[in-house]
Amino acid sequence: EDQTVEEEATAELECEVSKEKAEVRWFRDGQEIRKTKKYDMVADGRKRKLLIHDCTLDDSRTYTCDAKQFKTSAFLNVERKFTKNLANVEGTETDSVKLICEVSKPSAEVTWYKGDQELPEVGRYEHIADGKKRILIIKGLRMDDAGEYHCKLPTSQTTGNLRINGETVLSLKFYFILCISYLAEFVCSVSKDTYEVKWLKGDTELQSDDKYDIISEGKKRVLVVKNCELKDEGAAPIGPVNILEVTPDSMVIEWRPPKDDGGSPVMNYIVEKRESNKETWGGVSSGSTSTTLKISRLQQGVEYVLRIRAENKMGIGAALESAPTVAQHQFEPPGHPGKPVASDISEDALTLGWTMPLFDGGSPISGYIIERRHKGGKWIRVNKTPCKDLRYRVLGLFEDNEYEFRVFAENIAGFSGPSPISDPAKPCRPITVPGPPVNPKVKDYSCTYADLVWIRPTRNGGSPVLGYIVEYQKAGAEWEKVNKDDLIKQCAYRVKGLAEGTEYRFRVKAVNMIGEGETREIPESKCETRRMVWSTYSASVITNYCNVTRLVEGNEYIFRVRAENKMGTGPPMESKPITAKTQYNRPGPPDAPEVTKIGKDEMTVVWAPPENDGGKSITGYILERKEKRAVRWVPVTKSPISERRMKVTNLIPNHEYQFRVKAENEVGLGEPSKPSRPITAKDPIGVYICVFFLIDAFICFKLNWHCMCNLEPPGPPGSLKVVDSTKTSITLSWAKPVYDGGAPIIGYLVEMRDKVQMEGEQERDPEEGWKKCNTAGQLVITEFTMINLDERQEYEFRVSAQNQVGMGRPANLKDAVSPKEIHGKHLF
Repeated sequence: EDQTVEEEATAELECEVSKEKAEVRWFRDGQEIRKTKKYDMVADGRKRKLLIHDCTLDDSRTYTCDAKQFKTSAFLNVERKFTKNLANVEGTETDSVKLICEVSKPSAEVTWYKGDQELPEVGRYEHIADGKKRILIIKGLRMDDAGEYHCKLPTSQTTGNLRINGETVLSLKFYFILCISYLAEFVCSVSKDTYEVKWLKGDTELQSDDKYDIISEGKKRVLVVKNCELKDEGAAPIGPVNILEVTPDSMVIEWRPPKDDGGSPVMNYIVEKRESNKETWGGVSSGSTSTTLKISRLQQGVEYVLRIRAENKMGIGAALESAPTVAQHQFEPPGHPGKPVASDISEDALTLGWTMPLFDGGSPISGYIIERRHKGGKWIRVNKTPCKDLRYRVLGLFEDNEYEFRVFAENIAGFSGPSPISDPAKPCRPITVPGPPVNPKVKDYSCTYADLVWIRPTRNGGSPVLGYIVEYQKAGAEWEKVNKDDLIKQCAYRVKGLAEGTEYRFRVKAVNMIGEGETREIPESKCETRRMVWSTYSASVITNYCNVTRLVEGNEYIFRVRAENKMGTGPPMESKPITAKTQYNRPGPPDAPEVTKIGKDEMTVVWAPPENDGGKSITGYILERKEKRAVRWVPVTKSPISERRMKVTNLIPNHEYQFRVKAENEVGLGEPSKPSRPITAKDPIGVYICVFFLIDAFICFKLNWHCMCNLEPPGPPGSLKVVDSTKTSITLSWAKPVYDGGAPIIGYLVEMRDKVQMEGEQERDPEEGWKKCNTAGQLVITEFTMINLDERQEYEFRVSAQNQVGMGRPANLKDAVSPKEIHGKHLF
């Protein structure tokens, strides 16, 4: 099952097999793991363990134990944590303060936040990394610097609170106004006995005189107003205070002007705020006559009380206080989305769909978060940024693993609860209709029937081909189905009941459990003498010769020619019967040979047969060698050899050699191949591995000799060619490399690039512009179809083989090709 460990710890993944002697292999994200200092594989009875030492963040991967008949997977999550958390600190206004924490590794990178706002290293903020310590310095403290601060790693965070103590804390205990001619007394306190205060009426500072008494007693500060008059009172604005809008960090408030302006117009409103559980007021706004105000820099979840006082040229009036109000959204988080449903499933991805929440919390849904897990495992977030749609394509899944999904909705107030968990979904290869049959043709025909043959499609769509449908079309008519009742099971069919002298066209398509695939039309055929049915090959020849193509090898043909002028067509002249057969030639050159099993005085050379045998079977090969700096090639054998492998002896140690090979048939000896790569004659390096086995209390010692034999990447694949083509696709096939580099071939890489016309004598960089074709996964078969091609574009292709050492040299298709489909006609 999924596990979470701390960075630098050792992770232990464990599973159980049915038999104690069962062999397993371990994989990390599909790549096999070998035993190293990093990884230990332990077999304890039926238990199989994978130990991963000194875990890093990069080890957060999916690990699979494969026991051939079954496999199981788990996700390892490596977390980087804080070894010492942030502490709550206090600071004084205008001073500086440090927030300090410690991480597990000196190289760990952190990010500082105040609330949800990231703090850049500019202005009053300074970030320091001292070994494992991470320090945030805040200079020139202000009252609004108070709040929560976070230090975040990619997988964890620590939080501390900063409290700011004002240089002078004024706390107004009470005030009252007595009747006219009586006293009014204002009392407040300060934080230190030595602090001096000023008493103001409006902007005018008050002094002790006949009207005012100013008293200092310890931390108490008192203002006494004597012989109170109406002008000493300021009227309060008219309530209540209306809260028009509330968010986690702001409020918008509104009030009405006072009924009595004291005989002088209101020049200003003074707005203050305080937390409801504190007595200290803080200034918010002054200098405005607007009766609407937005108050910013509030702390989420804190309850505030607001007061508004009007001011005219005579002074400040009485205060109007608001009801306590909490800084939070007026909205609620949305309800959970509907149960997600998987569709459009492939081997490594699927599309997830869901319905909107029934309740949006009063605020529009801004996005959705998707989570996945292996069935019963730990939830992992899929998308970093919220998805705006009700569908999401989930990538990076593993074939045949079961996954579950859930979805969260988000609005301005936060995230909803999780949706119901989806039904388990298992990525697998999608099943589609099959591709077109390959190379359909007319094998034989007469006046009343035609024998059709074809090769099964290269793509069965992920489901076995159930059979085939053959259709024909008479000239100017619609296509008609030939086998109307049952599917054709074989790759051959005789179409009966044809009318003599009628022109027909044929096409074939394959069928699987999904439905009918793409059709492939059969190219036209020619007349055979034994059938004596004439077909017009061309009616527009103006030369005295014509090249007739698409004949059936082994069939006998008679040709006739008629001249035509403006008066009409003359009598025909017939040829003698001619059998269509291949013209025999010498064989073509084989591909460059490969050298294996290298020693200090011997090498083994292997090669593939030539692509063109000249029309006759290859009877033997001549192998030649030369030293790298030599000019003359020397035959290794005096007579041709029938095998395509030969051990070459009597070599000079530490000299470099090259080899080439010629093929021979009945016609003669063909051209030589390109030379092999230069190879130095020297012994390989051997490694001893001692293995101890404990069996039935007896200790047996076994010494295995493993000769690494200069393991290297494999040679290029052989016989690369186009075996099928449509208007939008090209199918390539090839043979395994003659030389596998001393290790088994584990896959192939197919690449293509657009053909570019170079100017003048310039040559294109051989490594420029190549794009990988088999992006879905490792290709292990020797055939591949490129789709979604442009029939107007010419393409170049190459294929490379891969073993455990790496990727070998590529084999290039000789000529650039474009996707096309040749349509033809049959005349009977």
